[in-house]
Parts: sequence; structure tokens; C-alpha cells
Amino acid sequence: MPKVTPKTTKPAATEIPFDAERGYEVGMDEFFKGAQANLYNNMKLTYDATLTQFMSLNNIALQALQNAVQVAHRVANNGVETDNMIAKQAVAHRDVAVDATWDPGPGEESLKPTA
Repeated sequence: MPKVTPKTTKPAATEIPFDAERGYEVGMDEFFKGAQANLYNNMKLTYDATLTQFMSLNNIALQALQNAVQVAHRVANNGVETDNMIAKQAVAHRDVAVDATWDPGPGEESLKPTA
């Protein structure tokens, strides 16, 4: 009976894969591809998080600016309305004064020219 030698599927610990064109770099390009992909993913996540934070801060600033514009608009409208009311009151006082001048009440002297 012939002697059977067991086949080993594991290479010896000292055996290093060798590629004639690239020397001992076999496997390193795959490592660097994976590292580069991880770096890209980390950079993208950082960029996305920063962009999201910037956009939320921008929205807060925009809302504050809109609120300030609304308040300024209300103040301006209130000022215009106040001016209109004062002008109307002044006209009313003027009308009363003119009326009293030309049409005096009982016992008062009229300023109407007499002919």
C-alpha cells in the first residue's frame, strides 16, 4: 500500500505572497482603497453635519431678521397712524376755533366784518 501524505491547506507562517510585478505590495492596494473609502465617508459625514448645523443657524438668523423687519414695519405703521390721528385732531381744533371766531356764542362779540 502506498504511503499517503496529508494535504495542508494553510500556507506556512513564514510564507508571504509575492507578485512579480508589484513585489510584496500584494494586498496593500486593497488596504489603501478601504482606508481611502473610510476617509472619504468620514469627510462626507463631517461635511454633512457641518452643513446641517450651518443651515440651522442660517435659518435661525433669517427668522430673527424677519421678526425684526416685521417689528420695524409695525412701528412705522403705528407712527403713520399716529400722525394721521394728530392731523385729524388738529383740523378738528382749527375748525372749532374758526367757528368760534366767526360765529360766537351768546354774549360774545363776532369778528365778522360789518358793512
